[in-house]
Amino acid sequence: MRQIRAGRLPIVGGGTAMFSFVHALDAADAIMAAITHDGGGTFNVVDDEPAPMHAWATELARLLDAPRPRRVPAPVVRLLAGSWAEFFLTRLRGADNTLARTELGWRPRHPSWRGGLAAELSASSPAAAGVASRRSGPSA
Repeated sequence: MRQIRAGRLPIVGGGTAMFSFVHALDAADAIMAAITHDGGGTFNVVDDEPAPMHAWATELARLLDAPRPRRVPAPVVRLLAGSWAEFFLTRLRGADNTLARTELGWRPRHPSWRGGLAAELSASSPAAAGVASRRSGPSA
């Protein structure tokens, strides 16, 4: 979040890398479901909506009242940070939670990253309190 607030997380290329998110409470629910599950397996514990970087980074900046993320051409990232960084920030694919849903009976409380972010940044969260204090300036 510090990178977003400082305007230092750029959107690379078209911002098409797909990220998957999970709320901490949803991850805890999935762990409990896995502990009581009779079989083994590997499960993607993510929300239902993988999101392109251009969408989630822009929305997070808006929620944090931070500068809109700048766009940086992919070849520049490749030169500065290497081909792995360029690949990660342009071609990452989101994860699918179907197996966790079917095998564990797990359902995320926050099926969308938008709802999860909003829940975390609500007025009652410490993150939002930090945002509110920066907006209003130092308290007297």
